[in-house]
Amino acid sequence: RSNQINFDKYTGEALARFRADGNCELFHNNVSKFETTSTGISVAGSVAADGLAVGDSELATFGSSADLQIFHGGTDSHITNNTGQLKIAGDAIRITNAAVSETQALFTANGSVELYHDNSKKFETDSNGVTVTGQLRFTDDNSIIVRPTSSSLAFNTGGSERLRINSSGHIKLPDTKQLQFGGALNSGNGDLQIYHD
Repeated sequence: RSNQINFDKYTGEALARFRADGNCELFHNNVSKFETTSTGISVAGSVAADGLAVGDSELATFGSSADLQIFHGGTDSHITNNTGQLKIAGDAIRITNAAVSETQALFTANGSVELYHDNSKKFETDSNGVTVTGQLRFTDDNSIIVRPTSSSLAFNTGGSERLRINSSGHIKLPDTKQLQFGGALNSGNGDLQIYHD
């Protein structure tokens, strides 16, 4: 029995230290690498492991002020960065569902940004701008929808089609709908009205 037990090489180099009511240390080539503390352990150097298990709501922190935190709260998972920018780098970054069977977003270096719905690409950037597959909806009090079809482009507001441009470039309006010219944009009627009743 002793308040401290030392293991040393025959030359005097420290191998291990065990202190009663205190810390335990393991050494490599006379340099302390592993030490127990009142809150857990301290490791000097890198750690190689077959896996890492962290319990619910336990933080994995990075940075001298724990600026980056990763944890699982039992239901949701969180990555929190408290300083600067959170940068995710890669030549191609794909975000998928939990089963890794459906793409939700794809970011390609020097290339496109793609957004998906139910594994179907709906939005893609390219060198000329963007390509939208399906309806382009502007949601406000009037719910404006731009609805492309196989041979025309339709514009809807308030749940009804208001204007259509066909493949020949002709602009079509339903009966009683007016083309108005002149006057303020937000006024009731333009000075010139063209329509068919």
